Amino acid sequence: MKCPSCGEEAILIRGTHEPDDFFCMKCGSKLATKCMWCGKRLLVNQDFCDCGKENPIAVRPEVGRPDKGKKAKTSIRIDSDILQQARDAAVAQEKTLGQWLEEAIQERIEREQDR
Repeated sequence: MKCPSCGEEAILIRGTHEPDDFFCMKCGSKLATKCMWCGKRLLVNQDFCDCGKENPIAVRPEVGRPDKGKKAKTSIRIDSDILQQARDAAVAQEKTLGQWLEEAIQERIEREQDR
């Protein structure tokens, strides 16, 4: 498997904190994780898991700016414990982490505006 980040033939190394996470030994990019819903291992080149759920770390080609109507992806820094709580809540509601976070943020914005 070629690493989508560095283009080199990837050698998978197991993560120390998350045993189902795998990384490229050359550049450190995340190459595999476990499915949030069924727990099977997913590689970055798999769009969907065998259970039918979308792979949240799937690498999809992005060229140029997003089309109108599509929003660009954003990275944020967040406490890992809080992120795990959010991930657990998203799984319980059968939502992606992104969907769950968007709803939580929107609810907070609406509460703040009502004050």
